[in-house]
Amino acid sequence: MNGKTTVEAVSATELLRGDHRRIRELFSDFESVDRETKNYIARTAIDEIELHTLLEEKLFYPAVRSQVEEAGELVAESVEAHHLAKILITELKVIPYGDRYHAKFSKLADTVLEHLKEEEEVLFPMVEKSDLDLQELGLEMAHLKMRAVSKRGMGFRSVGLGRAAAILAFGTLAAFGVALFARSRSERFAMSER
Repeated sequence: MNGKTTVEAVSATELLRGDHRRIRELFSDFESVDRETKNYIARTAIDEIELHTLLEEKLFYPAVRSQVEEAGELVAESVEAHHLAKILITELKVIPYGDRYHAKFSKLADTVLEHLKEEEEVLFPMVEKSDLDLQELGLEMAHLKMRAVSKRGMGFRSVGLGRAAAILAFGTLAAFGVALFARSRSERFAMSER
């Protein structure tokens, strides 16, 4: 091995599917952890949803609208699903943690999971059959994601990796770190309850 890291380009739909997996994992983890960890997972899921929504609304949906004529109605429905999620997120940001918060977060999960399923089963296959350059769009989305994460104070600093590798690796590293943190906290709390 020569010490260099190479990363293959990720298509826009694969990048979004990766976000979907992380969001699904967070929703799943939310159901199986203690109250304190639920609060952390909810905040993390909201951050992931907001970042994912930004990528879709700023880059993915406009590109799909302009290049995939038959996807117009699906994109419009997706924008409406985002609108509903944003309303729930706004409410979650102002109500205290507790039973009502957790119930509202579960409603957000239901709404988002339904939206993710429709994208993966209907919209993404349609887009993948089109002439849209998903590799180039994926690169643009990865750059936007890195800029947005940096602005939120969750910046990623790559040492010795090329810029492209850092951009593409970030999502995977972040998801792995969140999963490890949630799992370790859950295990710690389970041990302390014994």
